[in-house]
Amino acid sequence: MEVRVAVVGNVDAGKSTLLGVLTHGELDNGRGHARQKLFRHKHEMESWRTSSVGNDILGFDATRKVVNKPEHGNLDWVRICEESAKVITFIDLAGHEKYLKTTVFGMTGHAPDFDSINGWIKCWCYRYDQRTLGISLALNVPVFIVFTKIDICPPNVLVNLKINASNSEVSRLQEDPCHGQNQGNVIVSAMNFTSEGKNNIDKSRIDFNLHNCLNSGFGSPSVYHALIIIFLEFFAWGLLTSPIIMVLNQTFPNHTFLLNGLIQGVKGMLSFLSAPLIGALSDVWGRKIFLLLTVTFTCLPIPLISISPMWYFTMLSLSGLFSVTFSVVFAYVADITSDEERGQAYGLVSATFAASLVTSPALGAYLENAYSDNLVVWLATAVAVLDVLFILLFVPESLPEKIRPVSYGSQISWEQADPFGALKRIGADKLILLLCCTVFLSYLPEAGEYSSFFVYLRLVMNFSAEEVASYIALVGVLSVIAQTLILTFLMRYLGHKASIMFGLVFEISQLICYGFGSQTWIIWMAGCIAAMSSVTYPAISAFASEHAAPDQQGAAQGLITGIRGLCNGLGPAVFGCIFYLFGVDLNEENGTKSANTSHVHDAFREMVPGPPFAFGAILVIMAFLVAIFIPEDPHSSSIAGRKKSAKLNESFNNGSGDVKIEAEPLLLNDNNL
Repeated sequence: MEVRVAVVGNVDAGKSTLLGVLTHGELDNGRGHARQKLFRHKHEMESWRTSSVGNDILGFDATRKVVNKPEHGNLDWVRICEESAKVITFIDLAGHEKYLKTTVFGMTGHAPDFDSINGWIKCWCYRYDQRTLGISLALNVPVFIVFTKIDICPPNVLVNLKINASNSEVSRLQEDPCHGQNQGNVIVSAMNFTSEGKNNIDKSRIDFNLHNCLNSGFGSPSVYHALIIIFLEFFAWGLLTSPIIMVLNQTFPNHTFLLNGLIQGVKGMLSFLSAPLIGALSDVWGRKIFLLLTVTFTCLPIPLISISPMWYFTMLSLSGLFSVTFSVVFAYVADITSDEERGQAYGLVSATFAASLVTSPALGAYLENAYSDNLVVWLATAVAVLDVLFILLFVPESLPEKIRPVSYGSQISWEQADPFGALKRIGADKLILLLCCTVFLSYLPEAGEYSSFFVYLRLVMNFSAEEVASYIALVGVLSVIAQTLILTFLMRYLGHKASIMFGLVFEISQLICYGFGSQTWIIWMAGCIAAMSSVTYPAISAFASEHAAPDQQGAAQGLITGIRGLCNGLGPAVFGCIFYLFGVDLNEENGTKSANTSHVHDAFREMVPGPPFAFGAILVIMAFLVAIFIPEDPHSSSIAGRKKSAKLNESFNNGSGDVKIEAEPLLLNDNNL
């Protein structure tokens, strides 16, 4: 059971201080120790005034004992909700006149069950108090008034205040006040304190049909919902492996690979720019709506292959704005799994991605040869539509109800949505910095490899279309095994860091084989090694997920996906330039010959058939060296973060005039700040 209470009132009434004391069970020290627990921004801590919509919760267990946040240690909202039978959600709103719009936004967008109007005993009733009281009654929200700082008020002022509040203010609004003289009066009043009996609509449950649809689903959220989403999306694209290569060569007959790199680069850069925003928004508005958006826009270019190739490549580039399905899916999985289960669940997601490519390229090539390209395109379109309908009708929301309504309607700052701002903040947390550097150095060659490898097999290694499909199927099957059985073993017995190092070693090996191998058996062996390297990304995602707070899973995965998006933009372009510089233009019709071909290039290609892959091996070696410094425990840097928070509290306790707010590590499990 949840009750939402919006706390409003004039500036300096003590709203945030009162909530800080209630939710943490410790009295204020007279210097702002209690209220700083609810502040969200640096300027709020400097000015001591709320300027945004803040939230905190207070729980009661089955025996009516209070379950709140301890002064020391960490008890997040999810744990409080799990241990509580009833939860009170407090919505801390601004009291300054210039933030009235933000306050009204909180009173309407959060749909409180009650409004608590806090007034300083000496200053009741200011115009601001009258205005918020009128808004509450206009919304048909029950109101109770809390007078603060009564210890510094003479007794006669209290008597006059009761008379004025009941006669001059509330009665003017044609409402009957109820005065509670003791605890029994308060309990009786609270039992009848509801607006349902006034033949008005229940304002706290105003839902649009779209909202109902987006929050419906089949059963409870599970990992299997995420697996089906990933499988259908990439199965649709896997069917198009051969048609895309053909359309690419027909549309751009000269320098095919360079233009392919440019298109993929634009898509990757747009993904990099949008991933942090989508991840942060999914932490506020829920995962389902963004799963729907990402899958829809990612698959939107598919039918355009047969209709208009130029429009297809245009839409393919622009679809990068929403090509972050993995980010939202990993956040979805993080919502419904424990820390111990998360690594295995991430491995299942990545394994499902590999499994979707086991049969789809071969099926697409068979249908293309037996029937036509158009049949393959429309079959892929049907699979994509099926995926969208599955999300819309069957996928339930995973973000816990007790977290989502608290955050719903909260404002997202541009600083949080800015991808470059996120890159700047990476340095504040050593662990996140190491993870992002590892992802960048290891995924840059992987992204370039994905963009060119199928054509590389066809042209340089002289694989047939059927052999390419068989190769993809083999790697897919082995990847499923690696990301389920092997990854589970590694995570359980060796830990996150060892799993990451394991994947990087195999990635180095497979890139060396691709770069220097010129015989077919070496390429097939490299494919088996590549399957083992597929454990790297789910291991990194699980590591980042354990490091992040429950209400920051989308932001954490969005940051990692944003780095991958940047690599998706740079990797194809870098590989294309290296191929071009060494006289290899991957054009299916023109073969591997290029105007830049020389005897030096021919001699070098005999020794290094795949120069970009050799360059990629160097980058992954650098990633391996960076990963050495990753700590074994994902929560280790949280200790440093709590020490910084303790220093900040100490600066307040000392009463210093100049308060220096230290840079907090990114994505910590500490919700105090």
